[in-house]
Amino acid sequence: MKQETIDAITYAKDVVTTMLITNHSCGWLDGGCYTLAKAITEGFPDTLLYHVSRDVEYRDHAVVYIPSLDMYYDADGVQTETELMNKMRDVEMTNVTVCVPFLDIEAFVKSEGVYIFEDVKRQLVLEMHGHNL
Repeated sequence: MKQETIDAITYAKDVVTTMLITNHSCGWLDGGCYTLAKAITEGFPDTLLYHVSRDVEYRDHAVVYIPSLDMYYDADGVQTETELMNKMRDVEMTNVTVCVPFLDIEAFVKSEGVYIFEDVKRQLVLEMHGHNL
């Protein structure tokens, strides 16, 4: 993945933040992470959906793994696995122990009552692909 693609993703995230807060009363790190990660992985097939969690049974935070860079992306930008895990522990105050593929996101959102906000996801995709790509 090229830096210009990461810049386009970050631009889209920044543009759509107000929509997420206004329409759904949450931010990217307290409910919107599933939508952001899903939009990116659907829009860029060279990325993978992962979750950073207390253990494999939980799904605390959705992120995007970028294999070509061996880095992770969430609303805070590109991070190494160590940086991501430390942020979750130190800033988000969640004692995460795993960073693994998020293979069951559809089942998870149905069973846990969390959401992938389709209006926000749609706008993210439009902004990502409309920003100098």
